[in-house]
Amino acid sequence: MTGFCARPGFGTRSPVRRPSSLESPEDIRILTRAKAKELNLPDDDIWIFDSKTIARLIFDDQDRTLGVEVTADPAEVLRVCQIRDAARHFAVPAHDFAAALPSGA
Repeated sequence: MTGFCARPGFGTRSPVRRPSSLESPEDIRILTRAKAKELNLPDDDIWIFDSKTIARLIFDDQDRTLGVEVTADPAEVLRVCQIRDAARHFAVPAHDFAAALPSGA
């Protein structure tokens, strides 16, 4: 399962913290909101399951979750996988990102 979020306002109410899953065997990468915007990535919060199904989280203007839209449409899954691949190309490994955070973050 892969997830990515490029929503410019997502998580802005929480302080920046070091990722707690740095010891995970997964390849976790981080792309800043500024970089995502610079790359013109869509501001979606999407999960990809086995490159066959996607789930798009839907939010209101107050960043409250309204629901989830799930699809296995091959054209939409391909489009989302391409967006994910572009984001991963510019994202930095979570260890490197965490190391650059100020101490105590």
